[in-house]
Formats: sequence, structure tokens, C-alpha cells
Amino acid sequence: VSAAAGLTGLQSYKFGRSTTVPLPDLKSIHPYEVLGENTERGLHTLLFLDVRCESRTYLSAPQAIQILLQLEEQERRGYFTGQRLVVVIARAGADNCVVRGDRAANLLKQDFGPVPHVLVVPGRLHFLEARALEVFAGVPEDVVRELEG
Repeated sequence: VSAAAGLTGLQSYKFGRSTTVPLPDLKSIHPYEVLGENTERGLHTLLFLDVRCESRTYLSAPQAIQILLQLEEQERRGYFTGQRLVVVIARAGADNCVVRGDRAANLLKQDFGPVPHVLVVPGRLHFLEARALEVFAGVPEDVVRELEG
């Protein structure tokens, strides 16, 4: 959580529970439920993306976003629509680290390079967090404004 907070500029104390988005063959509503709980409380959510070391299978950020959009379509509670702000962190701590944020629908077709990736779904934003996301993750100003509170 501390690396995600530092790379995005989000306050670490405003992160709720973290969870893992599993690979598509292990269907689970759990990540959607955790995201919902955090969203209702205005908290940020750190989503780890599944890794299977033995088969060298890694879930990428676009795949995870697609899974979450499918869960939204199934559950229809409004926790993860295509309009939701998401920040992708690729290869945290590496020299070629990427931090990029935008609406979920806009991130689906982007290339974040090699895995591992994680997702951060911000909750309610303090104005300093909003500015930090613009600077550190390149989030468009109109997107962060919607979460300021």
C-alpha cells in the first residue's frame, strides 16, 4: 500500500481493504464486493492482479479492468463502470515503472508494458490528492474533479 500511495500521491490512511482480482478461470465476486465496501466509505482500493508462478501466467491491467466491468454488468451496483477512475501501476519500484490513470474504459486498450501490474481505484479525493493524480498519473483534470469531496 505504501508504494501505491507514494507513486500516486494518494494518502495511505485513506486506503481501505485490498484484494486480488483472480485470473478469468477463477470467477469471483469478492474483488467487486471489497471495491464496493471501500467505495461506500470513500476509501481508495488497491487491487493486486493474480499471478501463477508455476505456469508464468499473469493478469494484466486491461484484463483485470475487463473482469471488473463484467462484474459490474452482472451486479449493476455502480461500483465499477467504464467511467470509473482507475490508476494502473506497472512494475512498481523498477526503473521502467509506469503510473497512468484515466477512466476505466479509456485504459482498456492501453499498453502498460510487461507485468506485474496493480490497480488503484480512488475513493473520495482531497484536493491535494486530485492534483497529485494529475501530476503523477497523468489523470485528466475533468476526471479527478468528479471524485473531489
